[in-house]
Amino acid sequence: MTQSRFAITSPTRELVNTPLTLTIRGLQKPEDGDWALENEETGELLALQPETGWFGSRAILRFILPRIGKGQTLTFRLTQAPAFPSRVSAEPLENHRLRLSLDGQEVTCYHYADTYARPFLWPLIGPDGVRLSRDWPMEEREGDQQDHIHHRSMWSAHGDLNGTDNWTEMEGHGSSRHYAFEEQTSGPVFGRFSAKHEWLTAEGQAYMRAYIDVTLYAIDGDARMLDYTICFRPLSGPVRFGDTKEGGIIAVRVASSMCGQNGGLIENAYGGLTERECWGRPAPWVDYSGTAGSDLYGITLMEHPENPQYPTRWHVRDYGLFAANPFALHDYLGSDQVDGSAVLEPGQVWKYAYRVVLHRGRAADAAIRDRFLAFAEGLEIKPIE
Repeated sequence: MTQSRFAITSPTRELVNTPLTLTIRGLQKPEDGDWALENEETGELLALQPETGWFGSRAILRFILPRIGKGQTLTFRLTQAPAFPSRVSAEPLENHRLRLSLDGQEVTCYHYADTYARPFLWPLIGPDGVRLSRDWPMEEREGDQQDHIHHRSMWSAHGDLNGTDNWTEMEGHGSSRHYAFEEQTSGPVFGRFSAKHEWLTAEGQAYMRAYIDVTLYAIDGDARMLDYTICFRPLSGPVRFGDTKEGGIIAVRVASSMCGQNGGLIENAYGGLTERECWGRPAPWVDYSGTAGSDLYGITLMEHPENPQYPTRWHVRDYGLFAANPFALHDYLGSDQVDGSAVLEPGQVWKYAYRVVLHRGRAADAAIRDRFLAFAEGLEIKPIE
């Protein structure tokens, strides 16, 4: 018998616009319309979108919980509803691009042409249509700092992989190549693309494959929310991630107007403020906020507790670089007695999961602490008999 009633509880905090997952055994795709959760008190319908399609003995469904108060329990029943309109789209474009949009407005675009050293996501567009990552070198924009040409909005790279520099674009650098798409999904709750990359030496020899998933949620208001997951797998021999600060499993270059040199603020989960207190320090999340357009906006990178080397250390600078790099102990600690390198052995897979929040205001204004705990721990969802 398919479970039809559920209770959701938030014992310790108020939350808004929270992505959640519900697993229901025996649920099949409806013949007409969509499945939904109906709030038993208000009658509000929440769209349910399948995570991996309608097959097998159980359905894994994603939904957005608009609001729940501290100590509150909400009850829902499973119901069929008319088909929900698609709010988040993954749209292929010409020139090797794929755009993720919310309600018809671009939030980011995946660029994967072989003319670039590695794929990247640009722009990052937050609430009110404001661009929050640096546009240069992809586009000339007044006021943009023009340094570090390899800092392309949001990307993944590392400066020492078996001796290969896959961070910079200097002579002799390695590269990452888009190999294939595995998924392109649009829907009422989320849109997503999944892609395979091959990481290459300067001579073009592939030594590692990376699998990335980028998910945009149907969350508007004061924030936009992306999940970014990357998995690494060696193709033949071991891959050594060397101890260097030049790298980011996920990296962002913030808009120049937001950087610390222009009055922006770096803060981490433990209360550290500024580059001095956050650079090289471990923390579950770091936020970078400052002026963009005519108001205050920020970008938060938070990592999941199941990531290797959690909590990561952060290569975050006043000039605008913002990267999760757990390997750079020699640089962070200023000591020759430590080695932060790690070896990915054949047969192993390292999975790193991050949530990216593009928000108005500072971290506290966007309730980043609570959003992180919802990402890390989720909420209690219990069936009601």
